[in-house]
Amino acid sequence: MIKTIIDFLKESKEASQERLKLPIVPFYIFLLIVSYWKPISIYLLSEKNIEGKIKEIDFLYKNNNHWDHILNLLILLFISTISSILFPFLMFLIEYLLKKPNKERKIIKNKTKDIDREEELKIAMHKFDMNKILSGNKEVEDYNQSIEDLKKSYEDRIQNMEIINTQKDKNLESQIDLITKDNLSLTLKIDEINKSNISLNNLISQYRLNEFDYTDYPRFNIIFENKNLFKNYINSLGLVADTGVFISSFFQQIIDYNLHSLLNRIAICVYTDNQSLKLNKIKIKYDEEKKFIIGNNIGELIVEEDITEIYSITKSFHFIKGAVKYAEDFKL
Repeated sequence: MIKTIIDFLKESKEASQERLKLPIVPFYIFLLIVSYWKPISIYLLSEKNIEGKIKEIDFLYKNNNHWDHILNLLILLFISTISSILFPFLMFLIEYLLKKPNKERKIIKNKTKDIDREEELKIAMHKFDMNKILSGNKEVEDYNQSIEDLKKSYEDRIQNMEIINTQKDKNLESQIDLITKDNLSLTLKIDEINKSNISLNNLISQYRLNEFDYTDYPRFNIIFENKNLFKNYINSLGLVADTGVFISSFFQQIIDYNLHSLLNRIAICVYTDNQSLKLNKIKIKYDEEKKFIIGNNIGELIVEEDITEIYSITKSFHFIKGAVKYAEDFKL
């Protein structure tokens, strides 16, 4: 309860302070002082006791009743209200009227400052010229000394740059030698690796060739013995674009025409990196094999002999290698 009362008093105090900041308050107080200056003077300045002061003030207002005082206060309130409303307009009018004089006054003031600055500048230039004349010889000596210092500094810089460039050249030559040695060593290692890769590829190819029976290749028997499963396997790979179309058509016709021997020979070309495929004209499957090669644009005829045709499969060799790999990976 006590806290509530304290808060109420605090808020009332703050509200009163805010109201006192309104323009009407000082106007009203000023008018009160002007209207009641006599009783205020008697009360503050009279040497009589308080009872004498009251009697003297009552004598001043003996013909006034309470309503007169109330009416006077209301009139003062009305006048102060009107004054507080009109005061901003009056100030605006005064500022508007003083705008041009203030502008002209600032212009005159700035011109005066410019004149003062020009005079100060003339005085400073005069002093500078005098000092220059008095110290002319010293400036020449200082200038010559500066030239000598700059010349020496420039020569030192040139000498230092030559030393630095010489050292850089030595370091660069040393680095070039090291890089050359490293490149030579790396080249030798690369040659060794390439030779090892060639040997390894030869061994792999030889191993694959050793597995071949040239009339039949048992590894691919599983494809022709399980044709439907193999087709499902190819379809499950999700091959797309040119690779998918080629491999799907490749195995579809290989299986449908039962071109087991042709698949063996194509695999041999892949393992030996031979991009020439031979067809024997007197074999039973010759027509189907030729139709398969031409129809799928696998190779181009480059040599034709009595019983042999040689086709270049260079253009499709990349796709053929992929097809052979998928055939090898098929398992039940």
